[in-house]
Amino acid sequence: MLAAVAVLQVPSPAQDAAAQRISDLRANVVAITARWQDGSTIKTGFGIIVAERNGTLYIATANHIVRGKDPGELAPDPAVRFLEDQGNTYPGHLLASSDPGLDVAVLTVDAPANFFWRRDALSPRASSPRIGSPLWFIGRDAQWVLPETPGRVTQIIEAEGLVEASQLDVRVGSSGAPLLTSAGITGMIVVDTGATVRAVAIDAIKSAFLKRPLPWDLFALDALAPLKDCDQCPDMIVIPGGKFAMGEADAGNGPVHEVSILPFAMGQTEITKSQWEACVRGGGCKEKAQIYEGLEADDQPVVGVSWFDATSYVAWLSRVTRLSYRLPSEAEWEYAARAGMISRYYWGDQAGEICQYANIADQTAWEALLGPTAAAYARPWLTLTQQDAQSLHPAKCHDRFVWTSPGGSFKANRYGLYDILGNVAEWVEDCYHDSYVGAPVDGSARLDAGCTQRSARGQSWFATPVAVDVARRAGRDQQYTSPALGFRIARDVILPPT
Repeated sequence: MLAAVAVLQVPSPAQDAAAQRISDLRANVVAITARWQDGSTIKTGFGIIVAERNGTLYIATANHIVRGKDPGELAPDPAVRFLEDQGNTYPGHLLASSDPGLDVAVLTVDAPANFFWRRDALSPRASSPRIGSPLWFIGRDAQWVLPETPGRVTQIIEAEGLVEASQLDVRVGSSGAPLLTSAGITGMIVVDTGATVRAVAIDAIKSAFLKRPLPWDLFALDALAPLKDCDQCPDMIVIPGGKFAMGEADAGNGPVHEVSILPFAMGQTEITKSQWEACVRGGGCKEKAQIYEGLEADDQPVVGVSWFDATSYVAWLSRVTRLSYRLPSEAEWEYAARAGMISRYYWGDQAGEICQYANIADQTAWEALLGPTAAAYARPWLTLTQQDAQSLHPAKCHDRFVWTSPGGSFKANRYGLYDILGNVAEWVEDCYHDSYVGAPVDGSARLDAGCTQRSARGQSWFATPVAVDVARRAGRDQQYTSPALGFRIARDVILPPT
């Protein structure tokens, strides 16, 4: 674990905010050692985790750390160390798509098990510091030591994509370390000698990614921190925009097509019974006709709501907050559910882990509904036989819940969303079509005049593993209600200027 980290003690509120932000972002900083094959050349520096896809981390670093003076000279096996795992090193791989002219290189490394980094590190608010703005950095002498006093921005050279700063206690070996404001990472050090420090601005690093086949879609915004717009409002997560391959080849879930998504906010959990009842008390929603015994504790998702019921809730919340709440589009839902993954589940393809992430039909439910306690769990709206149990094949694990579960009872996906698979299926905005032929590619909902069916996503507590898939979809009549169907909400976001 961390061997030597100085705690920043600063008196002003702005510096207090910077200290907290810097503490939050330590997990995004890695130390790099580049050793040439002859062993005579060793360089050290730092890097910034900027993206992840399918367990591969993408690290921006200074090009001169991993390349020599000659164009073809490079370190064959850069070694990477993580803040939370300093006792181990991991092999890095230099991508050919680095940018020597900008002194930016990109390494990839396999993420350690259970490793989490901050996707909200690269705030757009931090992308354009003003002259005189205070700056800090993480990384010095191959340690994550924090300087006790901030430096100041002295010059911004937009034509070269550079930021200059003075008074920073930078030492040789700090190249690749991030420059930070209280809002986030604003640049990456490339000159660590002399009185003036130079850094590549984060906007220039972004441009380098955009020009190459790198996963910039996961380069974070000031995102993934919960938003709550009123006391009765659900917690929302800002989802960074990007592009993704939507759907799968199976009939009804395809064809696979590329969709662009703008940043938006999405409910961290499905709308709960207590949140729904706030709408009823506020006159925006009608009392539900059906009550499902055992399914609707206050912190469990509301069920038995039609698509029209769901839209009445978001209309009420929009009036209360004067913000643009809505149901997510089908494309937004799948993009947020995948969280950058291309696998069947948002945690990968390991079906054996499903009870850690999703409340679905499992041994807990089957033992309760078909075992000695079956009479206690009998419900008029559910008929289940031993023949069903043999044909439906529930998960071979226990998720602890027979019916719905409180929001947040299972592991979240990489965007911090809970129960995006399982618990209850979720209404989305789109009219249902049995294929994506003709579907929008800009992330908007597919709407047709006079449509009577809407899409539902995410499967439910009654879904068996074969049916659980981030790409799977279904169509339901707009008036349809079910003990396995609820909804999650979205809203537009206004990004700060970059």
